[in-house]
Amino acid sequence: MIRFRVEVPLDRSASRAAWALLSDIKGMPRFWGGHREVRVVENKTDGVMVAIRFAFPGPGNRGMALVSVDNASARVSIRYLKGPVRGLVVNAVEPEALSSSWSVSLAPHLRLFEPIVRRHFVSGTRHALERIAAEAVAQAPLQQSQTRLGGRSG
Repeated sequence: MIRFRVEVPLDRSASRAAWALLSDIKGMPRFWGGHREVRVVENKTDGVMVAIRFAFPGPGNRGMALVSVDNASARVSIRYLKGPVRGLVVNAVEPEALSSSWSVSLAPHLRLFEPIVRRHFVSGTRHALERIAAEAVAQAPLQQSQTRLGGRSG
């Protein structure tokens, strides 16, 4: 079992922009390098079922996951159901940070490489959160000015 948590700082003014990026299911490959393609298969009452093509080559690079987006708590839960990785990843926008908590297991043929894969997942997660944070900071002034302009009545 691979369990870890990664947190990167986030300027409070970028929280809204970070949430828009983090909760964009189809846009996951833009920031999460391990996901080559994410395709919505079915809308369900408890989330969205997605087909995933992972970034590594070979016949075992596809999986299925149930993705739940909770706007109230600013959390995206990804339950990997089929494929080389199974388990739960929860990504969140917190008051001054982006976080990602992992509790996953590898397919039997990958378990021998678990220490290497764990390091790879931790590093990739940190880089994804850093990319999201940087993009959110860049977008935040634009979102704030649009909100001010749209929110005025005259």
